[in-house]
Amino acid sequence: MKSLVFLFLTLSSQHVFSQIKFNDSSTSWQELSGQAQKEDKLIFVHFESNSCQQCNEVASQGFDNSQLTEKFAKNFISIRLNVETENGKAIKDTLQVQGSLISVFADAYGNILERQNGSTNNATVYSDKADVAISRKGKKGITAYSKEYQAGSRSTGFLKEYLDMLKQLDMDNGEVLDEYTAQLPPDSLKHFGIVKFIYQQGPTLDSKTYQAIREFTPRKLIDSLHRSVPFQEAVNLNNGIIGHSMRKAIMKKDLVLAEGAAWFARATYDRDPKQGQIAYEKNMLFYLHATRDSTEYLRRAARFIERYYLNISLDSLKGLDQAEKDKMLAVKPKMKDGVTVMSFKFTNPSQFYPMELNNRAWHFYQLASRKEDLEKALEWSKLAMEWSEALLLNENNTSINGNPSYVDTYAHLLYKLGRKNEAIEWQTKALERQKRTGQPHGAMETALIKMKAGTL
Repeated sequence: MKSLVFLFLTLSSQHVFSQIKFNDSSTSWQELSGQAQKEDKLIFVHFESNSCQQCNEVASQGFDNSQLTEKFAKNFISIRLNVETENGKAIKDTLQVQGSLISVFADAYGNILERQNGSTNNATVYSDKADVAISRKGKKGITAYSKEYQAGSRSTGFLKEYLDMLKQLDMDNGEVLDEYTAQLPPDSLKHFGIVKFIYQQGPTLDSKTYQAIREFTPRKLIDSLHRSVPFQEAVNLNNGIIGHSMRKAIMKKDLVLAEGAAWFARATYDRDPKQGQIAYEKNMLFYLHATRDSTEYLRRAARFIERYYLNISLDSLKGLDQAEKDKMLAVKPKMKDGVTVMSFKFTNPSQFYPMELNNRAWHFYQLASRKEDLEKALEWSKLAMEWSEALLLNENNTSINGNPSYVDTYAHLLYKLGRKNEAIEWQTKALERQKRTGQPHGAMETALIKMKAGTL
């Protein structure tokens, strides 16, 4: 760690000053709020944890941008907090934020104006989120809505506004949505516009709102709702219900609700039973991993991988990519100013197969202790590496084909199996490849140091 600090300090002054200027991590909320009020600025808080060093490095890369430096210096008091520290926990509680990897844009009084879940090295994402927060400065914020609600405001107009605000900020809306639905006459749930608004909020499957819709809303209206919107919007409506239900199930460790959400996901693939079953299994695995039910997770994950991934050939994966390309090329070009224009964004569908294998292998590294489980995961990890190197090709530099993080997973599993020398060899490869990509590599370097010291 000392060498990393030294390297940072020896960088040029131009590089240092292109970073967002963060206050000392011990600065209290009261001090941040006071400074923001005094300077008429907003507050930017980036929460992170020790559990994902690479995520923190990615964020650092995103913050290292001259555009952000100027915008944030002008408009924000910024602080970067580890949620495992006393001050990090205190400010997290003050802002009522869930999760350990999130950026929050707030005013001096704790009103959350915008948020970014996770971390990214894309500075534009932070810049765009900052613009949204700035545009909401001085307007009625979430704290004001919350106070009005607690004081007894229950008009449908107010509740609808409150729900819109909660949706914008991706905050829990279950109680407010139930209150909104309770204010409506039962026949309102037969009106297309009202039902669409409710579906856009993502009611949980165990909510009073969802039960009311099942009781009073004709099935034909629900079907017409999904048919009347663009495909992606229909997907988002379903994902809102699934995601909110699963999030609640995890918080309450409610297996029944989790099962319900997984079954709901399965039902959205009515024309493709196999993909429906895969969606069901993935949702249940997500729940089991999030709730740390290690025994059941390991059992079901092994069965899932063996059933859906180990019987796939590399040629069939390449065929998936070719079929997707053919479908894109079949799209008729458009005319613009007398010129034929054709553009599309192509993502190789095959990449999700090695990604799935790697993720499950990493979870086994985290949760498994039995040798047979770890060796099983090692096989998946090896296959993920092989597929990735054959499918994820770098035309400019073939030495970095594939995903270095898959090599990192393989090395960690070798280490946990007691094969230290092999682990060091593969972790060295992972680090070298990661460096060649130009992406953050500190987490891999730290892991290699610990492997050599026998302290990982």
